[in-house]
Amino acid sequence: MRMRSLLRWAWLPVLAGAAAFAAHAARRPAPPVARWQALRVPPDSAWTELPVAGRVGQVDVGPDGRLWMGSAQGEIFVADSIGGDWRAALPGPDPNDTSLDFISLPTIDRVTWLGPRTAIASGYIRRGDADATDAVLRTTDGGVRWDTVSFGVDQWVYDAFLDRNGGVWMGGSSGTLVFSGDSGRTWKTVSRPFDASGRLRSIWIEDGRTGVAAALANEFRLTRDGGRTW
Repeated sequence: MRMRSLLRWAWLPVLAGAAAFAAHAARRPAPPVARWQALRVPPDSAWTELPVAGRVGQVDVGPDGRLWMGSAQGEIFVADSIGGDWRAALPGPDPNDTSLDFISLPTIDRVTWLGPRTAIASGYIRRGDADATDAVLRTTDGGVRWDTVSFGVDQWVYDAFLDRNGGVWMGGSSGTLVFSGDSGRTWKTVSRPFDASGRLRSIWIEDGRTGVAAALANEFRLTRDGGRTW
């Protein structure tokens, strides 16, 4: 009888602790809930018509704060600020020229800045009249002049990534990963983490060795040796 009485009273500290924890939890503020807010559409007078003949890619910000974007007709545009006017840094063909085959024109999806004056423009780009789309455009003078550089793999570039050591990584429609250690001047094939059906859609390399690659169909792979094995 005494033992049962002791056991009954032994639960009191446990119950008291549980009650105190519940009271503390009840006093804690609830975590903030993310809420989406609809943006007001600016009036027509606030819109500016861009001199773009084709689809535009992503907008990138250079080291000096200027904004850059490419188009599906091989053009590169730049604006000095988010509210500035856009102008052609690399003009494209005349959209009224009916003799051109616009389907074969390069598609510039992004402009990736590698330094204060060095950048590459990537997407679906050929070298001249070549059949292979194995090239990027490269500038070393802040976007005044763009030269064509081959990276050696026939593929549409889906992503370009600059790691914290200055290495440049690209992947695309063939599933192949390529690398440049000299700011896009020369390139080498690293590996093929995915095939052409999976495609290499996105790259993130931390320090030249550890990184991840993602593809279609929920494929995701990890490397710890700079992309040699996955």
